[in-house]
Amino acid sequence: MGTLAEISLLRQGLEELEVRAGIVFATPRPSGRQISLTKRGVHISPPKWLIDPDVRVALVPYCLPESEAELQAGYLESATALASAPGVVPDRLTGRLLFRLGVMTDGEWVWGLDWADYVRAYRVDLPQEFRDYAQRRNYDPVELGEDRVQEIAHTLGMPG
Repeated sequence: MGTLAEISLLRQGLEELEVRAGIVFATPRPSGRQISLTKRGVHISPPKWLIDPDVRVALVPYCLPESEAELQAGYLESATALASAPGVVPDRLTGRLLFRLGVMTDGEWVWGLDWADYVRAYRVDLPQEFRDYAQRRNYDPVELGEDRVQEIAHTLGMPG
């Protein structure tokens, strides 16, 4: 037994040893019998190039090296906000932590602000192309002018 993040890490370790593993949640019923549900991966839209279509990827915890996680999280949260909200939502892996809402950009890529929280809390891996891009920029996003922010928001179909 454990949290989804802990069990996902265990599953990943088993699969690296070429042992097939799945995550099963057993839900007790009033009759004392249990219903078992196989947990499918939690999916979310990853950081993407502005012109790329939206896709969804599974959140796989503890894949990003510790040495890189804080650098990437800092980059993800320090870019320009296209939209933000004062509220928070439960994280999709455990339902316990509260993550921030927002849409961020560095002028080339766009992502949800919650990615910074997933990277920091669970070292969730990012697309390799994005990791390389942020590293080439020394984890320092450019400051965007209002005209560029409006252009990007329009490209993404966001109200401006």
